[in-house]
Amino acid sequence: VAQRIVVGGRGGIGFVCTAATFDRRDNAARGRSGGAAGAAGQVVIETDDGATPFVGKGVINVPPHGRLRVDLPGGGGLGVARLRDEKQVALDLLNGMISVAPLQGVPLNPQSKVVGD
Repeated sequence: VAQRIVVGGRGGIGFVCTAATFDRRDNAARGRSGGAAGAAGQVVIETDDGATPFVGKGVINVPPHGRLRVDLPGGGGLGVARLRDEKQVALDLLNGMISVAPLQGVPLNPQSKVVGD
């Protein structure tokens, strides 16, 4: 999840979201020049009984004591990860700019020093 937004009604009151036009839920952003795809987003209605995904676009009715959760999609990568500078990859991981998943098979030396060390 690139970023998560959770909205609930003040005092537990239910509410309606009338501008539910969220994109990039079915098709994640593509990477460029060999980069991996970003994470897909999702929209979920959370209640005490569990979570229900919202599909499509339109009006979302959030029941009393419910919450609307929007997981924003991540952007696609730029370039082939295994060809990047090892220290820059380590720095990007440390700063949360990239996730470990696209690094599958990337020969990253665990002894690498992050730039500035």
